[in-house]
Amino acid sequence: MSSVNLRFINVSFSYNTTSENIISSLSVHFCSGWTGIAGPNGAGKTTIAKLASGILIPSGGFIAGTPRELISVYCRQETEFPPEFAKEFMNSSCNRSGELKSLLGIGSNWLERWLTLSHGERKRFQTGVSLWLEPHLLALDEPTNHLDAGARELILKALKTYRGTGLLISHDRELLDALCSNTLFIRPGSAVMRPGGISSGLEQERIEEMNREREFKLASAEFRRVRKSLNSLKQKENSRKESISKKNISRNDHDAKSRVDLARLTGKDKTASRKVKLLENRKESLKGEAESKYFKARRIDGFTCTGERFRGDRILSVPQGIITMSKERSLEIPELNILPGSRIGITGDNGTGKSTLLLHIRSLIKLPEEKVILIKQEISRDEWAVTASAINMLSGSDKGELLSVVHRLGSEPERVLETAMPSPGEIRKLILGLGLLKTPSIIMMDEPTNHMDLPSIECIEEALSGFEGALVLVSHDHRFLKKLITDEWHLSGVNGRTVLSSVLY
Repeated sequence: MSSVNLRFINVSFSYNTTSENIISSLSVHFCSGWTGIAGPNGAGKTTIAKLASGILIPSGGFIAGTPRELISVYCRQETEFPPEFAKEFMNSSCNRSGELKSLLGIGSNWLERWLTLSHGERKRFQTGVSLWLEPHLLALDEPTNHLDAGARELILKALKTYRGTGLLISHDRELLDALCSNTLFIRPGSAVMRPGGISSGLEQERIEEMNREREFKLASAEFRRVRKSLNSLKQKENSRKESISKKNISRNDHDAKSRVDLARLTGKDKTASRKVKLLENRKESLKGEAESKYFKARRIDGFTCTGERFRGDRILSVPQGIITMSKERSLEIPELNILPGSRIGITGDNGTGKSTLLLHIRSLIKLPEEKVILIKQEISRDEWAVTASAINMLSGSDKGELLSVVHRLGSEPERVLETAMPSPGEIRKLILGLGLLKTPSIIMMDEPTNHMDLPSIECIEEALSGFEGALVLVSHDHRFLKKLITDEWHLSGVNGRTVLSSVLY
């Protein structure tokens, strides 16, 4: 395996479905080792990875350092289908294949039972195949989505064995810090490469923004001071001009006329006019300086999920029983109750049946369809098509409310709706916003922080905390759950048998 030095030189790119560039005049250097790519949803992170991998071709500029024999792999976020070369990887008897299967805990029958694998298990499989191909360039898109703590450590160990040029798109701070020697920070209209992982880069960004904000405030204050002085001088000049004008002097007042002539002769009026002109030039100069230092903090106004609390005693009572997940796997559950104000977190390792339980619960809820929001881990293209159709049928006011939710979650709503297939994080925002228009009584989300940037996660936390109805959340993000839930349903399994235990927070 060898690495490449990839250079983006004034690269721009736009999709056919939108008139605006997703990437504009990007110049950046990707060298050997891991480079993190961080930024908000829809900022162009995936587009950069696909450009580097050769999946997309720049609309402008060019990419240097791609030899003809270049082997590149882009490992996508979605886990709906098995990766290319999955069979070859599973059938291979080479040392590298065996090493990766062992490192990632990949079972010998995983390909055959792909549809029953958890998304976390699929993500480990995806990563194993990508590393086995030993590409010169490897771009991984959110490799730790869906993963529990144990699986995340397996992924980290496996990625440390890679010796090529790696691009790592992630919101996982610990992963970025552990792997990356450089991090590219993507923001709307800018891209900055900083040394080190994301933590040091964010601290440097914070310092730079504080300096920019301070410089902007100083420049603005000086501009306002000069503008005030200019206005005062103009008022004095206007009063002075009135005093040396012959307009209101009596025709026979020769002494007054002589004084005006003398003032004009000595050039006092011209001196004052020059001062006004100089201050006007100074004001315009300071205005330009302040505008060049313009700073707007990237803060997102929060919002509250509006809902309608269920008026009965309970939304659902699930009887004790066994849920069959596959021939070899089952989930044993006690009697479970979901009350109108329940705040439930479902936790457990990958493969224990968390998503299965969530879907089982949803199938038993008898509320009207519009009173239940269900957001699954992965949204297929067909499911997105149904959502897109529902959005297109909205009235003007409802669409405005939806766009407001998307904006408050950190994405540009007009650009999102122009895109044929928005990013997974943006799709989840749209589904949540669409559901909130119908004042639901229960929100059910499978890994709600997956695909989300950090500001969006904070906004979702704030929004869900104010929801009046019931919450059922599947998540590996314990910090996220701790802020929202009062009851944990934990799944633990051995030899294909999973048992649910309930813990009150």
